[in-house]
Amino acid sequence: MTRIQIIGGEQINRTHIALNTHEKMNKLIRTIELINEESVVFGIDNSRSNLWILMHFKDLKITSKKICYQINNGVHQRKKTIHPKRWLKKNFNNTLELLDYINKQPYDIHYLEIEFENGWKLKDQSNAWLLFETTKKSERDSIIDKMLIVAGLNAIDTDELNLKEVYLFQIMGDLIKLD
Repeated sequence: MTRIQIIGGEQINRTHIALNTHEKMNKLIRTIELINEESVVFGIDNSRSNLWILMHFKDLKITSKKICYQINNGVHQRKKTIHPKRWLKKNFNNTLELLDYINKQPYDIHYLEIEFENGWKLKDQSNAWLLFETTKKSERDSIIDKMLIVAGLNAIDTDELNLKEVYLFQIMGDLIKLD
């Protein structure tokens, strides 16, 4: 389809290709899977780059963490320089301090697992999923509600979802069960 656009009094022909939003559009949360009554997995595009989402849990106190990182100086790093992967040893009181530290460092995060004082656990899986483990169903549901609000998706009734089945979020807010 050719569109004619007038810019600065001149006529310009442009070819316009429709965007297939189902496959090409990035979404913060793609899928949801209820593992059990206390755990949920969110399918997130590039979850390590989207660690900012943890700002919504900034007050949670950290009891333990396992974070594997690698220094990446980007364009300022020689092509042959390969920094070793290391485990982060620095301790943090809460999620906000951790995110502030990571944000100021030239780190690529390769593995992330955090345990919080309230019994919750967070685990990044394969840079595509975030697993939240809680102690109660009501806490799991509140995390789901908070994540959906942040992602701009419609609220869902978790009682209508089956355990251990993956659901795909549609642009209009609907859920489709994946086989």
